[in-house]
Amino acid sequence: MAYLVEEIGITPAQLHALMWVGRDKELSMGDLATRIGVTVKTVTGVVDRLEREGLASRGRLDTDRRVVMVFLTDAGRKRYRQIDKKFDERMVHLLSLMPVEDRESLLRIMKNLLNRMDEARKK
Repeated sequence: MAYLVEEIGITPAQLHALMWVGRDKELSMGDLATRIGVTVKTVTGVVDRLEREGLASRGRLDTDRRVVMVFLTDAGRKRYRQIDKKFDERMVHLLSLMPVEDRESLLRIMKNLLNRMDEARKK
């Protein structure tokens, strides 16, 4: 991820926020803070910077006006797709350095881990 941070010119926290919101389409400030492992106060600053750069915006839920949601702007979605593509290209390169049987084992383990994380999040 460090190569992306330098190349794109954003902080690691901004990169993580951009990737999480891009993946989920929108997140509450609290959920975003949890995902990137910071406090809500800290994520507020991260989102402030993303808003200043025109990459993210905030809104409120119609069902609960207390909840502040973060979503990507058109420019943010474009940047997310660019970053996601670069990340995928880098992962393909790194995986190509491994023997096939190691790569298959790693992918099996990662799939299991992701499935368990999704199950835990649903509880």
